[in-house]
Amino acid sequence: MDALVGGSCKEQEARRTVAVVSGQHRRKLYIRQTYTTPGIYIKTTAFALHDQIHETNPEWGGGLRRVCEGFAKRLRSRQAQFIMKNL
Repeated sequence: MDALVGGSCKEQEARRTVAVVSGQHRRKLYIRQTYTTPGIYIKTTAFALHDQIHETNPEWGGGLRRVCEGFAKRLRSRQAQFIMKNL
């Protein structure tokens, strides 16, 4: 799963043993983990589907009538959470 969201075991081990990470490397890692790997989109969609099924934030809509509107809001919310988490 880590390879899908932008990190491999080898990279994780390197991050554990290296105390200082250059700004350029940090930016590349952020972009890869946040935008360029398919796993982040799979993860975001899975969490948003879970939220939709369990009607998290019911004021955003649920059920069959407003399913698309509510799901879109949940998807945007989850994406924003993951972007902020990776900062």
